[in-house]
Amino acid sequence: MGFATQNYAVSSQSLQAAPSPLWHPVVSLLPDAAKNFCIERGQIITLEPDEAPPRDQVFFSTFGALGVFIQDSPICIDTVLPGSVWGWDYAIGRNPFEAKALTACEGFLVPAGELKQRMDDLWLSRLMNANGTLRAKRLASEAACNAMHTCLQRTAKWISRLWRAGAGGNVKITQSDMAEITGFQRTSVNAACGALQDRGALRILRGRLQVLDIDALAAIACGCDGHHHAPAPKAEEKPRVVATHKRMDERDLVRT
Repeated sequence: MGFATQNYAVSSQSLQAAPSPLWHPVVSLLPDAAKNFCIERGQIITLEPDEAPPRDQVFFSTFGALGVFIQDSPICIDTVLPGSVWGWDYAIGRNPFEAKALTACEGFLVPAGELKQRMDDLWLSRLMNANGTLRAKRLASEAACNAMHTCLQRTAKWISRLWRAGAGGNVKITQSDMAEITGFQRTSVNAACGALQDRGALRILRGRLQVLDIDALAAIACGCDGHHHAPAPKAEEKPRVVATHKRMDERDLVRT
């Protein structure tokens, strides 16, 4: 599951002309100049699995899941889900991490350098301090999960995570790719998926996993994502931004 050639599709439609469901919650927290710039210059983008967003842009996710990787490592250490942002570091300097789509993704791009020019130094300083703290916590949490939980628990967590990011659709990922991003042997992931299928949580299909019982899947998962017995989204709905049940603050601005 390598990084694909960057042939992502950038729509000619600007964010300013986009329908309201594409609105992103983080934009409302930005300084007015940066907020207006996002509305005026944001370009809608779609990414297929393995495609990476451009490095000189900030990506505001509205659908799907990006995986975050340490450079030259296939193991996924974090995810960028709907309502989150990738690429803040590109606005101020080098980013030691890489990101690529784990599922089909949608969002919008804003030029990182120009966005920085519209954010005052104090705001940027607070953002990057929070960014460093949260990144360290998330990396430590993922490392602890890797050390403490079984292949079955972590596989269930990842499938549940990707299922939510796709608004409840089939998880389009092979067991081989799942093994690569989790760091387990393929035989171990195959066995875990087989066990989840035997328990009625999912069905293994060619190139994808169909979640049959999200509550059963959540009960088996390690719970590091904080999702246990979460209700399934309605079949007719395909939200472009995950609704939050808490008031957002600056911590929600940060991914990398």
